[in-house]
Amino acid sequence: MKDSSAARGGVLYFSGFSAGSGEELWRSDGTVAGTYLLAETVAGPGSQPLGPFATAGAAVFFAAGGDELWKNDAAGTALVRALPGAPSVGIRSLTPLGSKVYFSYDDGVAGRELWVSDGTAAGTRMVEDLNPGPGSSHPRELQAVGAILLFSASDGVHGFEPWRSNGTALGTRLLHDIAPGALPSSPTELTASGSNVYFAANDGTNGFELWALPSQALLSTFVDVPASHWAWSFVEALAARGATGGCGGDSYCPDHLLSRAEMAVFLLAAKNGPGYTPPPATGTRFADVPAGHWAGAWIEQLAALGITGGCGGGSFCPGAPLSRAEMAVFLLLGEHGTGYTPPPATGTRFTDVPAGYWAGAWIEQLAAEGITGGCGPGLFCPGRTVTRAEMAVFLTVTFALPKL
Repeated sequence: MKDSSAARGGVLYFSGFSAGSGEELWRSDGTVAGTYLLAETVAGPGSQPLGPFATAGAAVFFAAGGDELWKNDAAGTALVRALPGAPSVGIRSLTPLGSKVYFSYDDGVAGRELWVSDGTAAGTRMVEDLNPGPGSSHPRELQAVGAILLFSASDGVHGFEPWRSNGTALGTRLLHDIAPGALPSSPTELTASGSNVYFAANDGTNGFELWALPSQALLSTFVDVPASHWAWSFVEALAARGATGGCGGDSYCPDHLLSRAEMAVFLLAAKNGPGYTPPPATGTRFADVPAGHWAGAWIEQLAALGITGGCGGGSFCPGAPLSRAEMAVFLLLGEHGTGYTPPPATGTRFTDVPAGYWAGAWIEQLAAEGITGGCGPGLFCPGRTVTRAEMAVFLTVTFALPKL
């Protein structure tokens, strides 16, 4: 019953058959009265095969007819998305991770690749075309380890090897080429225990043997922000949100000072989530932000939302470093929206932020909301420049992004 049922809250949800409805979604709490047809994916006597099933967070997900993803939660049973492609090569390996499910699917264009769903149509998508073009990477052995998905796949260059994903293209990568070149090591039975993930694999020389990878090596999206870094969980939260692609070359540059242009991208991407794209830049909003500026669209959208009026004189100062005082204003306007005004400052929260300080009210409200505790005992350091690591923390806390 592994692929045709899933449990949630002491209730079993499963694929059942009746003469009048065919194969449909049933539920049972172990009693006669509590066992009944719950919902139909095809109204009337018609039906379609159901499964696999998986419980993720508060929802039970299941496939119907191969190419439809459905869910049941407190709101009832509903179609999440009808996927492109042929039902005969349908949803496989439905695997929960947090409130999301991962699975393999062939959409008829990119081949069988890794997909993810957050329970919405927009959030049900291919993670990455690991074997570019119509070829398939055939993800298999899907296994959740913490907030990371481990699986076996072939990118067309290497054979089947261990991979990891956090649900973004950036965070999806080959872990180790165990069997050199195109030879497959075919890792199987991926199992986390203690500080390692264990699995069986064939390196092409010794046959199938027991292998281990340190768990910390699996968890980092960026090479310069390992799991031991103080801001690791916050940076990973931003990466999973799709709010950062790093600074280039698989790095995040956590200690680099954050510019006002970078802030605009970080803030809007963290607030709006994956797939958000601002309207094209016009080049007419700020004298120092032409239409071709790399962050022009984000900066102009920040102004359109009333979050910034620039740095004065019709300019935005995109390359200027962002101060902690400026950050307080940007974060609260990003969180609460245009027109928000914090309570008046008291001057008693931080010794270096008197009541008359230009951003005093914003800084004190940031502390009142638990977004910051300052830079040290009784201090906020309003003029100090924000680093990329610090911004990851502020954004994660402000928008309550899930952390590892």
